[in-house]
Amino acid sequence: MTTPIRSQVLRAYKDLLRAQRKTFEQDVFQISQAHQYTRQQFLKEKDETDPVKLAKLVKTAYQAATIIRKNVVQGVKSEKKDDAYLLKLDAEKEINSNDTIKLAKERQPAQRTGNAPQRCCSA
Repeated sequence: MTTPIRSQVLRAYKDLLRAQRKTFEQDVFQISQAHQYTRQQFLKEKDETDPVKLAKLVKTAYQAATIIRKNVVQGVKSEKKDDAYLLKLDAEKEINSNDTIKLAKERQPAQRTGNAPQRCCSA
């Protein structure tokens, strides 16, 4: 592995660990499990030499860190009520009504049905 690629891999690894540490702060067990899993996944690919595949793996690691930062929320059982949980939210968490998902579905072209040949433009 060349030095620039190695540094990219290490940065992605550290970014993923930081995201886990911040999301699961004060939950030592969950942090430990997340770190262990991340380490296992990175070690599985330690002998990879293909720069294209390594770039793809680095991109996947950054995407995972972003998802953990923005979309993973940890609940803590409330001390006041037995059947309630408090969510640990911060400014980075995405809280919305899924409007972007609804809009994306509206923009997708309709699925083809049947066995009719696909035609182009004015054909």
